[in-house]
This record gives sequence, C-alpha cells and structure tokens, in this order.
Amino acid sequence: MEIESTKEKNKYEPLQTEEEEVKIDAEKLKAVKLIQSKYREHLQYKRVRALAQEAEYLQKTPVKPQDPTEDNVREVSLKQSFYIKKLPTEAWINIFSFVADYQQLLGISRTCKLFNQICKMNILWLESLRVSMPKVYQKYDFKVTNVKDINWRDVVKEKCLVIKAYAKIIKSMHEQKDRGNAFFHQAKYSEAASCFKDALDFMKNSKKNLVDVNDVITKELQSEGLKITAILLSNSSMVEIKLENWPKAFYDAVKAKKKLKMIRDLMDDPEEYKKKFELLEEKVIYRMKQAWVNFPMISFVRYSDQVVEGVGVGTMIEATENISGGIFSGSKVLMVDYDRSHSIKGVIINKTVNVQGSRMRVGGPCEMHVKTTLHNIPNVPGAKQVLEGVWVGGEVDSYRGNPQYKINDYYGYAAWFDGQLDGELRHNDWSWHNNAAADQIFTDY
Repeated sequence: MEIESTKEKNKYEPLQTEEEEVKIDAEKLKAVKLIQSKYREHLQYKRVRALAQEAEYLQKTPVKPQDPTEDNVREVSLKQSFYIKKLPTEAWINIFSFVADYQQLLGISRTCKLFNQICKMNILWLESLRVSMPKVYQKYDFKVTNVKDINWRDVVKEKCLVIKAYAKIIKSMHEQKDRGNAFFHQAKYSEAASCFKDALDFMKNSKKNLVDVNDVITKELQSEGLKITAILLSNSSMVEIKLENWPKAFYDAVKAKKKLKMIRDLMDDPEEYKKKFELLEEKVIYRMKQAWVNFPMISFVRYSDQVVEGVGVGTMIEATENISGGIFSGSKVLMVDYDRSHSIKGVIINKTVNVQGSRMRVGGPCEMHVKTTLHNIPNVPGAKQVLEGVWVGGEVDSYRGNPQYKINDYYGYAAWFDGQLDGELRHNDWSWHNNAAADQIFTDY
C-alpha cells in the first residue's frame, strides 16, 4: 500500500523541462567556478604570505653555507647554467663590456664554456674599449677602419698594462716620499731633497714611456697621481727652505699649487676638494710666501702667459742691461731642459768662482750642491744632446783626463716657472738665439 501511495504521489508531480535542467547545470557550473576562483586567491595569498615569512626569516637568520657535496654543487651549477643560457649573447656582451680590467675578463672567461666562448668574440673587447676607455675609442675612425681587422683584445690588454704601470709608478713615489720624510726627520736635508727630486724625475720620465696614459687612467687614478706629485713638490719646497735654497723652494711650491688646481678642476666639487686638500694648499701657500721673502732679486713682475715661440733646449739667452747686479748680470745661459709643465732650466756658462784655490763653474743660484755636466762625448749612456757637439749628463767619469774630450762641471743651475721666462724675454731682460756652438760652450771664461 505504501508503494502504491508513493506512486500515486509522484504521479501528480510535474516533470522538469529540458530548459530548466540546462539552467540548473549553468548555476552549478557558476558555483564551481566561484569556488575555484576563491581557492586560487587563497593559494596566492598563502604563497605571498609564505614568501613574506621566508624573507623575514632570512633577514633574522644568517644564511647557512650550502652542502658542499658533489651532488649539491652539480645541482646548483645546472640551475645556474639553465638561467644563464636563457640570456641572449647580446646581453652578455653588454654586461662584459663594462669590465675594463683585462685580467677580470680573462677570469670570467674561465668560469664556464659559455663565458669562454663569449670572451673570444672580438666585438666584446671593442665594446669594453668603448665603455671603459672612451678617449682611446674615439681616436679610431670607423669610417675607414674595419673593426674585424684589429684584435681589440690586444688593444684592451695594452691599455690595461698602461694603467697597471701608472699605478706602480704612484706606489713607488709614495715609497720614495716616505724615505725622504724619514731623512727630513733626521735633519738630513740634502738626502731628503734628493729623494723627493728622484721621485719627481721618476714620474716625469716614466710618463713619457706610457702611451696615452691620460686617455686610459680613471679620474680617481689621475687625481691620485696629481696628489702625490703635489705632496712631493710641497715636501721638496719645505726641504729647500731648510737648505735656504729660496728659488728652488719657491718654484716647487708654485708647481705644487698648480697640481692642486688641476685636482680641483678634476674633482669639480669645491666642498670635497676643501675637505681633502685645504690643509695641503695652506702649507704650499705658506712655503711660497716664506721663499718669496728671501728670494734673490729677479724679475717676478715680468710674468707673461704669452709664449715666446722658438725658445727651447739649446737656446742661448744673454742678460741685457735690464739685469744689473747679482749672479745673472752679464750672464750667458744655455737652456738644457724646457718642459713648461714641469721644468725650465738652464746653465750659466760664463761664471766662475775660486774656492780654496780651485776654480769652480757656477751654473746658477738654484741647488748649488747639484752638479750639471756638459761635454762633447757622443754616445754616452744617460746623456741628452743639447745642441750639435754638446751633451748634458751621462756616465762621463771614465773619460775624464782624456784631452780628446771637453767635460765641464757646473754647480747650481738657473730655473724659471712657467710664464716667468716668457715675461723676462718679452720685457727685454734677456736676448736669445739658437745659434750657439760647441766652441762657445767650452770656452774658458
């Protein structure tokens, strides 16, 4: 009976149409999608929260070293290699081009086969040159130069060697400065002066052998070179004041101030310059003033920034009536060094004094303890030709006493700072010519 009553009941319920069934299925699908969306949001939230927790943990907990087992290293290497290979070669070229140091690039090339292949590409070294040494790069005219015809790796290597050589020069100058300072503190002023002079001459002569040095060194290295040069010149001025060699003390202080000006222009930051170099500049100015007060009468007011063309090594200058009194009166000076940025020197050839019965040639008022040798011996090691038949310096001791040769020793020398001699020549303090002959030099005055 129950069964029958149930059937009776269902018999009177209306059947669902096809449209109603589709509508129910759509609502179910919508509900499922909503659940899935919320679940994805939940997973994303969990992931972000987990990352935040991991970051916080790493900040508070020092990273432990990785397991150095072979399997672990191989696994890490494979992962890194996978990500490395995803970067295009062009990207690596751009990255490596910022590595200027030759040894660093070689080191990178040894880390894996991919880097080794990239570092063999000529274009990489050209890019490195362009980015790290733009002044050298700009000297190449690529309208007429085929980039494939030049081994750019060798070019970069050569320039990096110049940088290393310059850094070694600076290191040697610091060592020589320390030796000079040690002599100074022991009151051995002549030895200290020689140390400072040797260091400055070393820088001057070494830079001549370094091609394009100012084009390849960084501003920091250039500033460091100027700094140690200024310190050496300042210390040299200090020693010369102790030796009462006032002209040399003044010239060195002037040169030191010029180097400091170059540093200031290079830094282009007045506050930073003041912080680092104000004390040194004050010392230099003080030494200039101290030497100026005791400086022998000479035409400082004649300074000129207009260069007198034609004057140089081998030029003979002769005092006019404008110079009266003192060692320069009536003097004839042979120019033996003419580098405006560093040294303008000459030797008075016609002045002598008697010292304990011996005749001594006086070359000038600067550094009377320094001897300059003029001679007519060709091919002497270390000698520099001044004019035809006349050389200065070199190893001449083995030739002394040989009547075939002329060897004159001069004690002291004449020196000018840049612009001073130009002014004196323009104001007719000196006449000058380039017709000096060996016979005139070696005449007994």
